[in-house]
Amino acid sequence: MELSPWTGIDKIPSAERNGFERDFACAKAVLEGCMKLPCSTLEQAARLGRQLAFVHYLVFPYYTAPPAMNVKTWEAARHVERLTAMRFSWRDPASQRELSAKEATRRPAEQVQMAAITLANADRALFRAMSADEFVVALVGLSCCQTLGHLVSTYNLAVALWCDPTIRERIRTELLPQLAARDVGKEWHMDATQWEAVWLRRVAPALLGVTGAGIPPTSSLVVQGRAMAQEAAQRLAELEPTRPLSQLPLAEVADSNQLPRLTYSAAMAALRLGQEHGNDIAVAVGGWLVASSALAGALAGAARAAFTMGELRRLAEQATAAQKRLKRWYMRCPLRDPHAYAYMLPVQAAAHREFIQGVLQNFKDLNDLQPVPPFSVNRYEGNPAEAAASEPVCDGCGKHVAAYKRCGQCRQRLYCGQACQAADWKAGHKLSCKEMAAAAAAEAAAGAAGSGSGS
Repeated sequence: MELSPWTGIDKIPSAERNGFERDFACAKAVLEGCMKLPCSTLEQAARLGRQLAFVHYLVFPYYTAPPAMNVKTWEAARHVERLTAMRFSWRDPASQRELSAKEATRRPAEQVQMAAITLANADRALFRAMSADEFVVALVGLSCCQTLGHLVSTYNLAVALWCDPTIRERIRTELLPQLAARDVGKEWHMDATQWEAVWLRRVAPALLGVTGAGIPPTSSLVVQGRAMAQEAAQRLAELEPTRPLSQLPLAEVADSNQLPRLTYSAAMAALRLGQEHGNDIAVAVGGWLVASSALAGALAGAARAAFTMGELRRLAEQATAAQKRLKRWYMRCPLRDPHAYAYMLPVQAAAHREFIQGVLQNFKDLNDLQPVPPFSVNRYEGNPAEAAASEPVCDGCGKHVAAYKRCGQCRQRLYCGQACQAADWKAGHKLSCKEMAAAAAAEAAAGAAGSGSGS
């Protein structure tokens, strides 16, 4: 039997579950019901999408859906191909032959490969006129793009769902209230505030995700994506000020913007609320982010004593204890299993964890009342997690090696050897390689044009 949170949560008796564990068990029950839903019409696809949105509200992004669910979500997403200007399909992994919906749904999940192709730029006019059903299924399509790792396509769809003020206002004032009026009395019913939280929680990481598409961090595309992601995350934190998982996105987005004070305040809110509501994810991620942002300068100039080794140790102990509680039901950390990144701690938080553990090891002889030595605070310029993440790693196994092999087509993926390159290709890079190559070429051409016009 696969060791995953979907099976692991059953190990914990209902009476002993904390808040997040109860939410995960509820999400599992709804997701199991989703597997039985038909998706042959837009109305049916929207019904599936509403239940998936409830699952996302409870536990996104700290879970990975069972593989069989991917076939179902692809079937739903096909109903908004005209809206999203994308084509969602299934293929035979061996022959790359396209499969019909009927054939794909009958096959075991491991014998079906999902694909998504961007056909053109999304037509904003269609988004301005989309129905509530189309909006819900467009969120499903966004999830499909994220599953494949199509970062640019994910970004473009998120932009269409967020950046246009007219579209955004119509979603908030018309579509979300319509959705809140549906499924009343059902376990997965959500009010308009919860629906807005789902929308924000989906678009924020999608807007930020373009930073991992091999595009220079100073490019206008990345800068704009970060700004929009921070705006969405800020709105989410204000919308649900007492919900732990609604505070973490702002901490993560602010961290990418190298804003340690904002990271500190948002992470501290997530940590405090996580402790109050029994949410180990918020305690673990929030704890590492609080400690790291404090050392990165969040408390500089504050009217308080220096950050002490005792404070740092207590934060690390709280975060580590929360991770151990998560581990008991297979909510794994990507530091040990790079292919389980979607299960638990974001890679970003993992980098903070490594940084803090290094500081604690370096100054293990200092007592709790002594301040953290200044040189450890300044050991990285800017953000410690970005500094750790700036060192290249193998895109297959996540390890550091002396020399890397680069993908010959997109030139954006690095590997420690042929085995990892082949495994990554089969895992999905073959579907995103051309897109990454095109994005890198377009960015290079834009940079060259800008240099030429300025000379």
